[in-house]
Amino acid sequence: MAELASIEGVQTYFDVADVTPYQFGARVLVNPVAVGSGVQLKMLDMLMTDAPIVTTSQGVSGLPPACRSQFGIADTPETFAEALVERLGDPGVDLVARRDARRLFDLDAVRAVLASLSAGEDGLSA
Repeated sequence: MAELASIEGVQTYFDVADVTPYQFGARVLVNPVAVGSGVQLKMLDMLMTDAPIVTTSQGVSGLPPACRSQFGIADTPETFAEALVERLGDPGVDLVARRDARRLFDLDAVRAVLASLSAGEDGLSA
């Protein structure tokens, strides 16, 4: 924290009550998660912004392959730092691809999943 605080133009925030204003104001979003399971909801929150996202393989675990192109994935400290610096230098995001990735999680997608479950298409229902 001290090292980051000494860099001009860098602001860090920890344990904020609501991350939304920070996410939508960020130049680059990062999630350096190393362990966990399932889909991390913070990754879905990040996907709803227009900012580039850098994370680890663990950060995208559980997400559909169709949306993984929206995340810069780096698993070592060196490659993570390189990816972050690269995205700071070139924060462009393919907004059409981002919109398409968001559709995987919108209300229509949820409705379709629920409809398929109620119709027994998951193989679990009788």
